[in-house]
Amino acid sequence: SSGINAEWPLRPGINSWDEVSKLRWFPALSDVRMVHWDLFGDMNEEDRRKMLGALLPKTHLINGAIIPDREAAERWYMRRCQAGNIETSRYKELYEKYGELPAIGDIKLGGTDETITLKLCVPEKGIEMEKSFSIYDTLKTIKTL
Repeated sequence: SSGINAEWPLRPGINSWDEVSKLRWFPALSDVRMVHWDLFGDMNEEDRRKMLGALLPKTHLINGAIIPDREAAERWYMRRCQAGNIETSRYKELYEKYGELPAIGDIKLGGTDETITLKLCVPEKGIEMEKSFSIYDTLKTIKTL
């Protein structure tokens, strides 16, 4: 592919996600390969790809894989920032683009071993509901709850 390929097999000295987002200053950077970064913590490969896809909007390949849905990656990043009460410069840009994202349903497992309780909260719309169902219920039954 055309563009600059940034590959760091060892620790690159980038210690924050804000520093990663500074890679956007390289407009021809389209392919990025990043491995062995403490910054990733215990993130799985899919989450790493989403994180980098959200932070590097002009990048097309992350570790050799295409970013399939940039909007989903950006929204995932925003929700992660909201959950951790983190406000980065990229979060601010995405907030301008998408606005306030609605809360995702809060799923809590509870009850007996054979019962699941689903709690859905959407404070912006005044919706709060809780439903319990058996783990043996069919999807058709659950949809009618």
